[in-house]
This record gives sequence, C-alpha cells and structure tokens, in this order.
Amino acid sequence: MKIECNSKPKFNCQWNNGDTFAYKIESELAKEKGLIDRFFVIRIVDDYLWNNEVVVPIVYVKITKDNSLPLTVNEYDKMEYVQTWFTRYEDRFLPIDMTRPSEDIAEKSKMKYTTDDYGFLPQYRLILLNTSKRVIPKKLIYLGSYPDAANPSNEFIPHTKDNIVVASWKVFEDKMINRYCEHNLKELRIYNL
Repeated sequence: MKIECNSKPKFNCQWNNGDTFAYKIESELAKEKGLIDRFFVIRIVDDYLWNNEVVVPIVYVKITKDNSLPLTVNEYDKMEYVQTWFTRYEDRFLPIDMTRPSEDIAEKSKMKYTTDDYGFLPQYRLILLNTSKRVIPKKLIYLGSYPDAANPSNEFIPHTKDNIVVASWKVFEDKMINRYCEHNLKELRIYNL
C-alpha cells in the first residue's frame, strides 16, 4: 500500500488492494449467535495512516453462509457484506470544511446518496489495525486477490477516512459478529422503532 506520510511509518502493512483472507469464526459469542465455524472474508480496498505512525488496511468484511470458502471472485461476490455502521441521511455532508462551508456542501450535494429501507446510509468499510506483523492472526487463510470484486451497491463511504469504523485484531471477531447481528440481522433497536 502507498500513502503520503510526513516521515517513514513505523510499520506499513504489506497487503495490497484486492488481497482477500478468510478468518474462521470460533469464539463463545459465535457459538451463542449460531455462527460457529463460518468465516469472515476480509478484502483490502484502501489504506489509512493510523496515528501518523503506521499504514493499516481499510477492508470490507463478508460472511460465509456455512463453513465453505469462496473459490472464485464470482463466489465471493455472492456472499453477504457485513454492515459496519450507518450514517443518518441528514448527516450525509459531515464533516463540513468550515473554511468554505457553502462550497463544500454544494460539492457533496452533487453526490448520490442511497438510503436503506430505514432511511439510513449503510457503511461497510473497516479500518483494521494491523500495527505490526505479530498482531496479525496466524489463522488467516489467503484466498487470492480480488481487486475487481463488486463493492456494496448501497454503500455510503464517509467523506473522511477518520469516520470509518476501527477494529483491532483483539476485538475483530466479536465486533464483526455484533455488527452482523445488529445491522444485517436488524437486532439493533434503531431498526425496530
């Protein structure tokens, strides 16, 4: 990954856009939620300079229907994306450049914003804190490079990378299980109001 930085980063994750990995779901929360032995499939789509020190990947996370892995980009494309967050429609222009707010809003008004059935703008990206080689789980399975895989059709990409959800490997599995249940399965209270 290439990123502009004032000084040489302390660590630069060497994954490339399109690199795709499988992560087996095995936690107690996975057992409780009925997701045990399925896989999260992680695809790198961008990068981010974390704390002005390390270059980390921005990823999409998908979930398998069972314990089988995708073998082609077509099989990958058929899998379900895990929604990581949402933005309220009325907040779609944030953050606003306060040095030129009218121009900033005018530029952002030209963009197409597609809401879900609840009037929210779904987000799917995740900043994954690969801050050194030793924090990357050994159990990751490299599946290949899918740089041309389809992105979520109704995705809202925040106007600044600072507004993308962040997860360290310590919390990755449970965080993604919770996000899948909250957003994809609509267990979050906001979907039931």
